[in-house]
Amino acid sequence: SAGSSALHHHVHSSWATRISERTLNSLNVLSKQKHCHVFILSSHTIDQLEKVFDESRQIGLLAENGFYMRAPGSDTWQGVTPSETDLSWIDVAREIINGYCERTDGSYLEETHAGLVWHFQDADPTFGSWQAKELHDHLESVLGVFDVEVVQGEGWLLVRLKDLAKLALEAIWLRALGEDKKRRKRLGFALACCSGRADESFLSVLENRALKSGASDVFPCCVEVPPFLSSQFYMRSSAEVEDLLLLLSQSSSVSTLHVL
Repeated sequence: SAGSSALHHHVHSSWATRISERTLNSLNVLSKQKHCHVFILSSHTIDQLEKVFDESRQIGLLAENGFYMRAPGSDTWQGVTPSETDLSWIDVAREIINGYCERTDGSYLEETHAGLVWHFQDADPTFGSWQAKELHDHLESVLGVFDVEVVQGEGWLLVRLKDLAKLALEAIWLRALGEDKKRRKRLGFALACCSGRADESFLSVLENRALKSGASDVFPCCVEVPPFLSSQFYMRSSAEVEDLLLLLSQSSSVSTLHVL
C-alpha cells in the first residue's frame, strides 16, 4: 500500500504470560522484519515479562501498564512517565484498600511501582461485588485531587495514573515512527487487540492518535469481551488473535508492516 502501514498489537496482561509457542514464534518473525515494530503492553512486572520474552530482544515490552519500557533491541528498562510524576497517592490508596482486604475474606492487594490492584475474585461473589463498588466510590472521592483513574473489571479493581495509556502509546509511536512528522502522517494501517476494562483508555487513545496521524485503516479489536464503542471490532478468542498473527507472519507483504 502507499505510505507506511502499521499494525498495532496490544496483548492483554494475562495472555502475555501464558503466550503459546506458536504465537511467540509469529511475534518473533514479525519483530525481525526491517520495517516492523512489535510491542507487548502488559500490567505485569518487569520480571514477569522478562521470563517470557527474555530471548525475544526485538520485541518491545511495556510493563506495569506502560510505566516501564524496554525498547526493541535493548537490554535496559526506562521509565515512560516524567521524573517528577507524583506517586504519593499510592500510600493513600494502599491504606484504604488494606481496610477492604481486612473485611473481605478471599481478597488481597497486589502492588507494583505504578499502581495497585485489589483482587476479589475468590471472595463471596455478592459481598465482593458490593465491596468493590463501595471501594471504587471511596477511592474516587479521596483520590480526586490526583491524576489517577479507578478501573473495575471482573474480580479486580485497579488504581493507576490517568494518562499512562497516552504516555505509553506516545512512547511506542515515537519509537516506531520516529520524529519525522511527515513519516508519522503516512501511517496507513493500525490494529489493536485488547481485552478487558483496563484496556478501554488505551483503545481510545490509539483511535484518537491514529485519526490525527491520518491513518486510513484503523482496527481497534476487543478480544473475548464486547466492544466498548461502535467503532471497535470483536474477536471471539485469543486463538483467533493467534491465527491472525500467524497469517501476518507468513504474509509476503509483511515487510511493509509496522507491528507496534
